[in-house]
Amino acid sequence: MAATALLILGGRPYAWLPERLEAILPAVFYLLATAPLFAAFSQEGGWLRMTGVSAVWVAIGCGWLCWLDPVFGIPCWLAVVVLGTVHFAPVGWLLARLRRRWGVDRMLWWAPVAWAGWEWARSHPPACSPWFSLGHGLWKLPVLCQLAELTGVTGLSLVMATVGAGLARLLLGRRDDRLQLAVGAGLVLGLVFYGVTRMQTIDCEAGEPVKVACVQPDVAQELKRTLDGGDMLLDVLDLTATVPQGTQLVVWPETAATLYVDSAPAKPYVAEAARDGRFTLVAGGFHRSTGEGWSPVRTNAAVIYGPDGGLLGVYNKVRLVLMGEYLPWRQYKLVRPLAEKTPQFFAGRGFLPVDTPAGRLGVAICYESVFPGDCRALTRAGAELLVVMTNDDQLQQSGAREHYQQAVFRCIENRRWMARCANGGISAVVDPLGRVTTASQWNQRTVLPGTVYRRHDRSPMVRWGEWFGAVCLLVSVAAAFWPSSPRAADPE
Repeated sequence: MAATALLILGGRPYAWLPERLEAILPAVFYLLATAPLFAAFSQEGGWLRMTGVSAVWVAIGCGWLCWLDPVFGIPCWLAVVVLGTVHFAPVGWLLARLRRRWGVDRMLWWAPVAWAGWEWARSHPPACSPWFSLGHGLWKLPVLCQLAELTGVTGLSLVMATVGAGLARLLLGRRDDRLQLAVGAGLVLGLVFYGVTRMQTIDCEAGEPVKVACVQPDVAQELKRTLDGGDMLLDVLDLTATVPQGTQLVVWPETAATLYVDSAPAKPYVAEAARDGRFTLVAGGFHRSTGEGWSPVRTNAAVIYGPDGGLLGVYNKVRLVLMGEYLPWRQYKLVRPLAEKTPQFFAGRGFLPVDTPAGRLGVAICYESVFPGDCRALTRAGAELLVVMTNDDQLQQSGAREHYQQAVFRCIENRRWMARCANGGISAVVDPLGRVTTASQWNQRTVLPGTVYRRHDRSPMVRWGEWFGAVCLLVSVAAAFWPSSPRAADPE
């Protein structure tokens, strides 16, 4: 229970506390959480014990889903709790298998590697669940996060789990073996050394500057359900008219207007806003997409207009949210009652940047920003800036802040500036070191100005991908099945 409580506390937002405590508390809670967890698994338990821990962890950690939607909120929460519990069970099985193969002492050495490999595995298909990573607790301590350009968040989680395993030895009374705790402390010092070095060598302002403004209209979700698209469009246009002169790039949030913003009746108004302000406008709305052999379909899109009012391009959201943006099997009678209450969007066909006078923009819409591979694909395709459009107000403050914190790591992994625009929630400008240079207040109606810089370099993560997590998974699974000699396992 102690581990479960600490894991839950590690994922909470602490914006109401002084900034230093907000930065340190999640890291401390996550750092301590694995100690009682690994100590418990050193004694007994496997996937069933992990199922119990994860069920409580996910149920409380994702409680904000209950308020997501009046129809699907609670069913969505229940589905996530079930799936999350299933996703966590394999690491319990793996820890138990390592304990039986190698004994308690050696299992504690393998445990951080197994945990890190499992975190990597569940962030990819079929699980696609990158939430609740230990490394995310370091988001507000940039000096500890720079290793993410090499290993992704997985490397940070490995370091934190190593410290936790060292503390687990103390809880078990194995005070003659402090080596693992010393190794964990050494790895933390290594993070500091690497972070200080990289923060001194990376010039965040190298490149052409671009003045950006994020338009945060703060239209409440309840109001969105009653407003028509025209009213929403006029509201965001009024706020866009207050953008400071000289701004080169303006970003709207996801579905700022529930209209087809690249066709009548919305297109003339949106184009005029870009032309009058003489800026590149990334407008969130709907797009009617067509393709070979396809009838016209609706996408959740970013439609980009140039300073002359001309249409520069469209990015169609690739990674759609189940029940929020699509419902499978909607043609069948049993599903049809739910389908009538569910919007139906269609996925885009690739993570493709859009060329604009403000730079080559890599757009990620909402959920896409939590997946390292999505943003990495944009950077590999030539994105000079990352633009995130989201609708975080519907996530409640807890979920929205977790969503925002994960986006910070995309900047470090890709070494790119990011302009993140939310309808409510938090809009922010983040530099390539993961430092937030400016941010809005929670659910504030505002225009957030800032400056970003176009970059062309490629980080190790962009070049090599998420190799580290895959290695951790393969090594720990291999260790779990490796034939052990009679002397390998110590008495439990």
